[in-house]
Amino acid sequence: MSTLVFVYIGRKIGCRIRDFFMKCSDLIREYVRVSVPVLISDGLLAIGDNMVAIIIGGMGGAFMTANSAPAMMQRFQAYLPMAFPMPAA
Repeated sequence: MSTLVFVYIGRKIGCRIRDFFMKCSDLIREYVRVSVPVLISDGLLAIGDNMVAIIIGGMGGAFMTANSAPAMMQRFQAYLPMAFPMPAA
């Protein structure tokens, strides 16, 4: 998902304080429906990463040293698409 930033030069953007306190029950339901699976997935991923770290830690210092460079490259490759999103078509 890419974020669009609009720059308004010499133009007023109307915003009222009461707009921040509007009822938005439909949006809240949609937000919860979309975010709960993501939170569950991230929680399971965190547990899995910790279990891998525990297993690698139990294998000894030599294996941890040998595994550090490939693990860093794997993390870099996993996060690279998020750092440089492709423009939306």
